[in-house]
Amino acid sequence: MSEKVTSKQLAFILFGIIVGYGTMSLPKNTALTGGTTGWIWLILLAIITSIYTYMVWYTGIQFPGQTLVEYSSRLVGKWLGAVIIFLFILYYIGFLISSTSIAVEAVKLTLLSKTPNWFISLVLCAVIYYALTLKLNGLARFSEIYGILVIISTVILIVLMLSQINPLSARPLFTTFNFKIKSMESFTYLVYAFVGFEFIYLIPLSKERKNKTPWIILVTIILIGCIYALLAQASIGILGADSIVYYDEALFTAVRRLNIPLLQIFKRLDGIFFVTFIMTFFTTSALVAYGLSYILSSLFKKLSYKIFSILILSMTFVSTLFLNSYEVIELFKIWVNTIGIGFCYTIPLLLFIIAKVKKHEKKKT
Repeated sequence: MSEKVTSKQLAFILFGIIVGYGTMSLPKNTALTGGTTGWIWLILLAIITSIYTYMVWYTGIQFPGQTLVEYSSRLVGKWLGAVIIFLFILYYIGFLISSTSIAVEAVKLTLLSKTPNWFISLVLCAVIYYALTLKLNGLARFSEIYGILVIISTVILIVLMLSQINPLSARPLFTTFNFKIKSMESFTYLVYAFVGFEFIYLIPLSKERKNKTPWIILVTIILIGCIYALLAQASIGILGADSIVYYDEALFTAVRRLNIPLLQIFKRLDGIFFVTFIMTFFTTSALVAYGLSYILSSLFKKLSYKIFSILILSMTFVSTLFLNSYEVIELFKIWVNTIGIGFCYTIPLLLFIIAKVKKHEKKKT
């Protein structure tokens, strides 16, 4: 694979694919997991995720200029490599359909309530297809621009939210029960909010900056954890830990509660920031769709990358027509979460250990 990305672009790609999927429900699941101290779990998960991200990077750097599709058979053998790639495809199909369905529902509920789902989905898939024509380098450049805009918007949003919180609602920040998980189901949603780091497997890495790159991507993951923690805690401070659990789109509800006189010129402050989160959904879906198109076009060379892009987005569009209610989407999310967590927190560890062993054996010989 000839396409390569810089260390900075890799960091923004990670930010783009991770942030978005579970952001809206993050405050609710944080409160259900640990109440006002749930933010601690987000920081711990960020640290754990940074370790797994390093594992993925380390494995890829052993095969410079190649992706998992190309080196999996060399690393674990033909059959096990085929199983891993199959699981990757299955996971990303679910990931793409789920993230797109959530984006459609979010737009429907908050901005375009009278617009039919099929039209929103069609427009979204069409825009994603255009992004796919840019391939990896184009998506990397887009992720840079998007990342800067989203980070700036999110920092402003966090500052505004923190200025509106009720200090009593956000306390206690620390208790003796910090490590007690109140709801395992909600905790799995927090874990899944950090998936996406496995996308590094689909990026050909270079050894030119191998000392600098891991630090950049690790800082990116920790930054995401801090953003998550601040958004969750600010939302809890505005809505209250007991009340927030009743709002599925808790972050959006908290933003709607903002009452800042100096910003009354903006009649729909929530709408302005919601556009930012629409960008996160779009970027996540575009990167996952690219991953699927790349894997399938690499395996089945008789069909082009363009054809697979069209087929994948057509499948996504049809799937969103069936996932047309909150209950159905939630059931599908549970299935995707299970596969995603299983894949992202077992396969990287397995491949990392095997890569370490093979490198040690190679040094001996």
